Amino acid sequence: MAAESLRATGLILWREYVQRARSLSFILSTLITPIFFIVITIIPPLLATPNLIERRHLTIACADPALAGELRAQLEGKGGVGHYLVTIDPVTTAGEKARLEARARAGLIDGVIWIDDAAIRTGRVDFISRGAAEFFERDYLQSAIGWAVTRARLARRGLENDEINRALAPVDLDTIALGAPAPGRVESSSGYIVGIAVVFMLEITLLSYGLMVMRSVLDDKASRVMEVLLCAATPRQLMAGKILGIGALAVTQLAIWAAMGAAILAPAAWLTHSSLHAMMPADGLNAASVGLYCAFFILGFLLYGAVYAAVGAAFNSVDEAQQWNFLITLPLVLSGVFVFYLADHPGSRLAETLSMIPPFTPTVMSMRVAAGGASGWQEGLGVAILALSVFAMVAFSSRVYRVGILMYGKKPALSEILRWLRYS
Repeated sequence: MAAESLRATGLILWREYVQRARSLSFILSTLITPIFFIVITIIPPLLATPNLIERRHLTIACADPALAGELRAQLEGKGGVGHYLVTIDPVTTAGEKARLEARARAGLIDGVIWIDDAAIRTGRVDFISRGAAEFFERDYLQSAIGWAVTRARLARRGLENDEINRALAPVDLDTIALGAPAPGRVESSSGYIVGIAVVFMLEITLLSYGLMVMRSVLDDKASRVMEVLLCAATPRQLMAGKILGIGALAVTQLAIWAAMGAAILAPAAWLTHSSLHAMMPADGLNAASVGLYCAFFILGFLLYGAVYAAVGAAFNSVDEAQQWNFLITLPLVLSGVFVFYLADHPGSRLAETLSMIPPFTPTVMSMRVAAGGASGWQEGLGVAILALSVFAMVAFSSRVYRVGILMYGKKPALSEILRWLRYS
């Protein structure tokens, strides 16, 4: 009997999976979505700084050859994104300034960085350009010029080059979290970014594929296919097959996206002579955390999928079912609203409390894992609570599903749905 039940569930799973995996919408969304995210991360910076597309010809007017050489190296090097062509003019007279301004007006050069002795003393450097400098360009030039002028000031006070390098060496801030689950040095920025990315990925996937479960039930119910399927499988097997089949489809899409991401990062790592490990955030993305993300995603999908299946079975149309959609997705919406606070305070009382409430557990606990704010026993407890919630929700939803899939006509009231639990 158990073998027959598994076989029936497997057939429904395979039908749901293959039918949707072969659809044009699934193929296009799988291929286009990563490209879309790449485009929206590349195009805005190019639009904000259009001069990155073509090289800008700048002239540095400075009588100090060391200062001018240092600034030129920064602008033409890696820090300048390679889009500056720099020439050095050692003359800083008033006549030379007028001549360079005339060249800029004529379009022979794009700008002049004027650094005379007064500019080094006062720290006020003129940037003469044909048009107003873009925000990002102005910010970068100010940083590069400030660095070069500071080095020149220290050199004029008699410091050697090695002493200047040591004096201007950047300072790293290591955060030692004494109250963290594993006290020690943590790198919160990468965990913060990974945590937010994980939460939004889970939300988008749970929402889109949860709705797919509901629509699948509604479509089969409206077309009366459900009545035919019930001849070969029980309502519980039908519900389990639909949830597992669409869940397998979600996992397939995520796996394809992960493979595409690795295929994009691998050439980038080769071109920059680095490793994939070096290009990935150090915190929040290791074998253990990825395993927890997968566990929370699978259990979270089963939890929300069971609810969506019950809602789809209880009503007769998408319009009727949509009225409940807001209540179902409210925990996911709230997780998105508070994600920045929770990612910045993964060990707060609010984060701990929400991570133990089943509808919030998949997203909030994943974020806490990424940000390093959850201890081992909390992670285990979160998995256990979510697993028990899935078991309870599947038992509840299967009762509603058993009666609702064959109910047609008027929209049932909540009291009527609760009565189904007693005689199913």
